[in-house]
Amino acid sequence: MAQYCNVAVGGVPIDRVFTYHLPDDIPAVAGSRVVVPFRQHRLVGIVTEFAERAPEMAVKDVLFSLDGDDLPALKPDLLQLGRWVSNYYLAPLGEVFRCMLPLHAEFRRVLVYRIAEPGELALHLAGTTGRARRGRQRTEDELAEFRVLDHLAAHDEVREATLKNLTRVSRRVLDGMVRKHWILRADASHAADRSRTRQIAILKDGQAKLTANQKMAVDALGQAGGRLPVETLRGFKIAKSTLEALARRSVIELREEALELQKPGLASV
Repeated sequence: MAQYCNVAVGGVPIDRVFTYHLPDDIPAVAGSRVVVPFRQHRLVGIVTEFAERAPEMAVKDVLFSLDGDDLPALKPDLLQLGRWVSNYYLAPLGEVFRCMLPLHAEFRRVLVYRIAEPGELALHLAGTTGRARRGRQRTEDELAEFRVLDHLAAHDEVREATLKNLTRVSRRVLDGMVRKHWILRADASHAADRSRTRQIAILKDGQAKLTANQKMAVDALGQAGGRLPVETLRGFKIAKSTLEALARRSVIELREEALELQKPGLASV
C-alpha cells in the first residue's frame, strides 16, 4: 500500500507538488481533496500520485481527507485536463485545480488564540506595578494588548474574528503579541459541511481538572446522560472553542453523525 503521496496545494503560487506521508486510516485516491499542514497553516490540496518509498527528507502527515476513497473530487480525465492547463499556461498546478472546483466549499479557515505564560506574567505585572515591561511603547497599542490578555485569560481559546471584534485590535497588534510570545496562535481549520450531519459531544472523563467554562459543559453533558448535540450546548452559551479544548484533552469526544432526513408527507387533520 502506498505510504506517501504528492499533493498539489491550493493557494500556494509555487509550480510544484509537495510530498506528504499518508497514514493508513486516511482514505485517498488520485484526485482526492486532502487537508495538509503547510508552514503554519492548514491548506486543501489535490492528491496527484502515490509512492511507496520514503523521500530523502522528512515529510509531514496528511491531516485528513475531504473525500472518500471511492469518490474523488477530480476524476482521471479532469486531472489530465488540469495538468495540460498548468503546462500550457505555465500556471501552478494547485492553483489550476483550485479553479476547477470549489476546494474550500467544505473547509473553514479558522485561527484561534490562547494566552501563554509570558502573557500571564505580563498581565500580572501590569496589575501589580502598572507596567508590563520597561521601555517605550505607544499607549494605544499597550492598552489594546492588555484588552487581549484580559479576554484570553478568561477563556480557553478565542477565534481571531471574535477576538478582534470584542477587543477592537488589529492583526498587527496580534502579530506583535505572538512575536513576544504573550499569546499563542494556532490553525484550527476544519471540514465545514454540516448539511447532512450534526456534531455530537460525548462525555468521556468527568473527573478531569476543569476551568469554569469547561465544567459548565461537562456538567450539562452529565445531566443529559453523557451525550448532547453541539448546537444544544452552544445554546447554553458554551463556546465551541471550549468544546474543542475539552476534545483535545480527551475529556469529551466530538463526533459527526448523519441526520435522518424525513420524507415529506400529508399532514393529518
